[in-house]
Amino acid sequence: MKPKQIFRIFIPLMLLLAVGIIYGVVGGKLVEYLVAGLVFGLVTLLIERVITNVKFDIIYSFLGGIAGFYFGSLVDEMLKELLGSGYMNLRLFWEVAFSYIGFFAPIFVQGLKPFYMSSVQQSVQPSEGEGPSPYRVKILDTSVIIDGRIAEIAKTGFLDGVVYVPKFVLAEIQMLADSQENLKRNRARRGLDILNELKDIPHINLKIITKDYENINKTDEKLLKLAKDINGAIVTNDYNLNKVAKIEGIKVLNINDLAMALRQIYLPGEKIRIHIIKEGKEKNQGIGYLPDGTMVVLENGKEYMNKEVPVKVTSILQTSSGRIIFTQIDEEEMNIEKEKQQATSSKKSKQN
Repeated sequence: MKPKQIFRIFIPLMLLLAVGIIYGVVGGKLVEYLVAGLVFGLVTLLIERVITNVKFDIIYSFLGGIAGFYFGSLVDEMLKELLGSGYMNLRLFWEVAFSYIGFFAPIFVQGLKPFYMSSVQQSVQPSEGEGPSPYRVKILDTSVIIDGRIAEIAKTGFLDGVVYVPKFVLAEIQMLADSQENLKRNRARRGLDILNELKDIPHINLKIITKDYENINKTDEKLLKLAKDINGAIVTNDYNLNKVAKIEGIKVLNINDLAMALRQIYLPGEKIRIHIIKEGKEKNQGIGYLPDGTMVVLENGKEYMNKEVPVKVTSILQTSSGRIIFTQIDEEEMNIEKEKQQATSSKKSKQN
């Protein structure tokens, strides 16, 4: 633990010991007041340590601190009335202790909405290697928000937990929403709608991070820095950001990888139907696509241009840009279709 953290932990103890020294010097009872300060300090420290694991709203905490101060004064007055002249003056102890505890008291009513509403915007502090699992803390980048698929993924339950949107990412989307280019403007505005959809999903805890890095200009570099600071995973579909993040050891959840993983697997020998729409790079090849965008290459398929034909999978090639399925004509199925066509033609001829 760093010296700064140790100092932070023992603030209430040091504060109340200081009160004890002041009272002791003024009243001539240094030992008694030091003991009182130590007891108040340890109790306050214990309570503060128990309750500070939960995030809270600073405004409610200040109100709690003020209330605690007056409550401490009230307790002192009550004890003074009960004990009379035998009561040792502890007024400042009560006020400081209850003010400190009152500062953290609002977190006890965190679940009582709308009386207590935690702030959506917050500044995230570095986790220093002790934060939650990176798969529980996710940071959305600009590309994945304006892409639009993230909301549908979240609704299915594949995305849950705490989801952060950095303020600088939000600013970039707003800038794109004001763009002169129709496509960029429409996608950015759709991105803002996506964020509103995410807010309404029960198992998604969407938060806006106000933390920024003014010495860094590029949004991607800010994202990488933020992910390191809070030990989070970047959710993106940006190919270059994905590569750089992996090099720097940052967890990445790429929705393109998810889409690729969800594509149907075809094994050699399986039969499918494909619509040939263009020529391939090699001689006589025909090219078609499955509904999920997977490219299908048909050997000697040029003659079937603009036709839907039965094919048989021969091999599959996985590339950095996606999966390619190589096929050949399913002769057995083609013969059956030809026979059906001939029978239909013959029947029509007889009817005529």
